[in-house]
Amino acid sequence: MGIFNRRYPSKPKSKFLSVAALRAAGVWRVAALRPRLEAKVSDASVDPSERVAVVAGLAAGGDPKIVPRLASWAQAGNPAKVRAAALAGWVTYQPQEAARATAVWFQGEVDPAVVAGLASAFLRQRDALGALTLALQAQPPSPGVARAFSEQLARSGRHDPSLHAVLQVAAGSSPRTKPWSPSDIPSVLTAVREKGDPSRGAQLFQAPRLACVTCHSVDGTPGRIGPELGALGTAQTTEFIVGALLDPQREVKEGFMAHELVTKDGTTYQGYLRGETPDALTLLDHLSGQTVALPRGTVAEQRQLGSLMPAGLLDGLTLEEVRDLVAYLAGLGRK
Repeated sequence: MGIFNRRYPSKPKSKFLSVAALRAAGVWRVAALRPRLEAKVSDASVDPSERVAVVAGLAAGGDPKIVPRLASWAQAGNPAKVRAAALAGWVTYQPQEAARATAVWFQGEVDPAVVAGLASAFLRQRDALGALTLALQAQPPSPGVARAFSEQLARSGRHDPSLHAVLQVAAGSSPRTKPWSPSDIPSVLTAVREKGDPSRGAQLFQAPRLACVTCHSVDGTPGRIGPELGALGTAQTTEFIVGALLDPQREVKEGFMAHELVTKDGTTYQGYLRGETPDALTLLDHLSGQTVALPRGTVAEQRQLGSLMPAGLLDGLTLEEVRDLVAYLAGLGRK
């Protein structure tokens, strides 16, 4: 039992084994070790990675009795990573309560890496994501947290218009009084022809607030989530490009129709179908970046999402910004 008493492993390999063993002890619900494991979480002298491993293991053990402990570890005063691990575990037991606690924390400044990790925990559970959206509507996050969460949302290719709208406002991108719609296509086209600035459009394309480069590439390499756009200007008309930006669901490129699969335990997967058999569905899950095969008997819901580009993505942009972005995209591939 030495690894459960060691505080600072001297070698990376020993540290890896110690972390793995601590997590396993929680997952396996080793009753005799429970008091010592819980004590480690509250011991500031214990290596943070070990404390996180204990929290994650106990949360994954499936014992509802751990909920009060998770709620306690999720409070201010604990290290950020320990707090995030507690919230991520708490989500699977009490999503509404965990969401409210997360919203309180997110009102301040939080490390973007911590925000991204915690966002993934909520994104994986349908009930949890809805609860978090409501909690953030009631208690909006700080601009920095909103931007970090939005970037993780884009990186994972998750489709959730309600959450996107909340984060957009919190990040400081105030929506237009009248959202962009297909009826605006003529005015945008006129602006592009008269004063479109591709160089300023390129800067917008690279800007983190739109997260375009998270999904698309323009250098010939495959886009991580969306189509490669390097030859867009030669393949599509400017009118088509404007329409696709203002109404992402207008026409979905072949091979990029997203699907959502929800298992009977509430776990949600979103991505592109890669195979279907009478026994299983295979999906490229954008949250993990992994291809997962789900037995049909475990899938409770399946539906098409269309394009993963969120509706209203440009609602925080002015006419001049939309104009320049379109001018840049329409010029891709042209000499």
